[in-house]
Amino acid sequence: MNSVVMQGLSDVVSWRFAAEMKGIDRWLSNTRDSRLNTSLVDLAELGYGDVASARRAVLGLDPVDYVVSVDASRVAEHARFEIEWAPATGIVNLMLDWDLPILEITLEELSVWLDVQPGLARRALARLAALPGVDVSVRDPRGDVYVALDVEHCPLTAAYSGAAAS
Repeated sequence: MNSVVMQGLSDVVSWRFAAEMKGIDRWLSNTRDSRLNTSLVDLAELGYGDVASARRAVLGLDPVDYVVSVDASRVAEHARFEIEWAPATGIVNLMLDWDLPILEITLEELSVWLDVQPGLARRALARLAALPGVDVSVRDPRGDVYVALDVEHCPLTAAYSGAAAS
């Protein structure tokens, strides 16, 4: 029962509009630092077909993992903006999947675990650190990482931890 509940929690944490994210995810993965400088017209031409579909795709990005430099609902179709990705929910998913309320690992090991460069792992940790219910520290120079997840207070898991207890 516990593994089913934990799997359910990790599915909720990583939920998004998968069909519309494939293009943006693919283009971000082809950039050096998972940052994409683009416009709605560019996105439409790259595969979304029209500006309205491109706008929906940007609006559907998970704000925990993606930072968009503009309000996508109001940006002009030719205006340039940046989309930045970091696998913050990936860290939470890994902790939930392995039933780890506390994660102690090196930055290098976390990067391998997430299959990203250390800079992206640091960016993800910084995003997690801004959330209530998550305690994050990275101790340099060795890059020791400590993440404590309080599933009842973290907004990525809190709404579902009560259901898991019943």
